[in-house]
Amino acid sequence: MDKLTRLARIIETYERVGGELASKGISFGPTQGDGFWTATRWDHLIPFLEWAVKRGIIYPSGPLVDAGSGTGEPSALFNAYGFGPVVNIELDTRLVEAAKKTIESLVNCGILTGDIRTVQGDFTKNETYEAAGIAFRDARVFYHGINPEPLE
Repeated sequence: MDKLTRLARIIETYERVGGELASKGISFGPTQGDGFWTATRWDHLIPFLEWAVKRGIIYPSGPLVDAGSGTGEPSALFNAYGFGPVVNIELDTRLVEAAKKTIESLVNCGILTGDIRTVQGDFTKNETYEAAGIAFRDARVFYHGINPEPLE
């Protein structure tokens, strides 16, 4: 499956799951799309990934941590680009469950094949990394949606 097809399927899956959760009355606060990313945010992340990979700013090897991962959209894209393992860390248990459900669906469909681990916890605490099966010192890149510049 080519990269563009994979990215389109990831976006479609997240839109579907967001709609399913909204129909059940599950809301993640005042953000647009009940906590799920809008097309504008997807459009921002894909060019950023292309730019960062081409310039060697982030590398598709070694643990990449998405701190405050929400429902895991960036992690799905990181995985599609070959990064791994990708570790989602989120405080809100509802968002963790939504991320797990969506990522599992994408893996089962063969869209994502790499290692994505989603854990509930505080990204500043060692026990969170232990729950994800990595050591904090082994994380090579940290990503956060509010500040999308990667931290190495």
